[in-house]
Amino acid sequence: MRRIGKKGIVLVLAAIVSAASVTGCGTQLPSDVIASYGDQMIGREEAEFYARYQQYSTEYMYAMYGSNLTGIWDQVDQTTSKTYQEEAKENALTAVLQTEILNEKAVADGITLTEEEQKKVDEAVTEIMQAEPIVEACGLTEETAKSIVTKNAMANKEYQAMVADIDTNVDESEVLHKTMEQISIREKQDNSTEASTENTEQTQEKQQQVDAAAAQLGETIKSALEQGATLDEIVEQYNEKEFNGVTFTVAKRDAFALGKDDSDIYTEQAMQMTQGQVITSSGDGVVYVVRCTSERDENSTNEAIEQELANRRTAMFEEKYAELKKSAKKFTVNEREWEKVVFSEPLIEVSTEETSSSESASSEAETANTTQAADTAPEDTTAANTVAEDTTAADTATE
Repeated sequence: MRRIGKKGIVLVLAAIVSAASVTGCGTQLPSDVIASYGDQMIGREEAEFYARYQQYSTEYMYAMYGSNLTGIWDQVDQTTSKTYQEEAKENALTAVLQTEILNEKAVADGITLTEEEQKKVDEAVTEIMQAEPIVEACGLTEETAKSIVTKNAMANKEYQAMVADIDTNVDESEVLHKTMEQISIREKQDNSTEASTENTEQTQEKQQQVDAAAAQLGETIKSALEQGATLDEIVEQYNEKEFNGVTFTVAKRDAFALGKDDSDIYTEQAMQMTQGQVITSSGDGVVYVVRCTSERDENSTNEAIEQELANRRTAMFEEKYAELKKSAKKFTVNEREWEKVVFSEPLIEVSTEETSSSESASSEAETANTTQAADTAPEDTTAANTVAEDTTAADTATE
């Protein structure tokens, strides 16, 4: 299985525009034209490239996790009642339209590509043309590939101009993450016949004993952590050992980042902690002992800041793009020809060896891909942003 490029070709949307905006039935359009934007004709190669890219990206992710590719495009998204193929093709047309609108605005604003950006375009075109599954599926020529990349680069520069004046001041208290580590304490399960035949009164008495012992063990471990004990030492000393007449499963959770929006039972309390402080918390039959190892988790806090800025860029872009669309030219789709674009054969070839090595993670792919075909947009890129990530002219423009 071959990945396209170091990070793959990236053609995504900053804002998924509703399919209803892609309207008009172009029955009079030539058979080699899929859509028109005003007088601008969008040929089969170009439109199908966007669709095949989405097909390839989704299949690649499925294949990475060892999932079977058979029939995936006939699966129905329960939130939209559309097949994944229908959603992918709608998103492809949306990407085409958004690119045309932004590219047109970029030209009107006098935006041009620098010599260095033109060089990046050429590099991206070379990479695209090496993506044989996509190129062969849509009959892509180098000339069309260059047109696609150039319009994407221009449109991305327009996107960057549209979001340039976002407020970059972020209240760190809203995004702060701290570094924690945790010990969890729960009664070791007893599945014996004797345990299952206890009456209600016996069960209640035993639960009270367990709760009291767990709370006491929590305080004991809290004191040990305050004195500098490691999680491994705690687990070795107390896991599956009897304490006050009860045997507990004691497990560790190594360093993790915690923010105020996380759903851990102790989040609110933990966010008030200082470095080295230890707390206990309980719920759902588990006692947690949590130690704060850093009052600022650098990576997670910085990521949260970037995500907040990304959200602001997306919101600003969506607002401005909605206004821009009001004066956009008519977008017409040749539905008869577009219906002929079907994902009948996978673009990805998966070897038996690759499949077997990935099977353990297949459930993750099933979860992740319920939205993949319909939602291709990690925030602050547009349909215009990056063909061949890290090498596009658009990236150069934002550095």
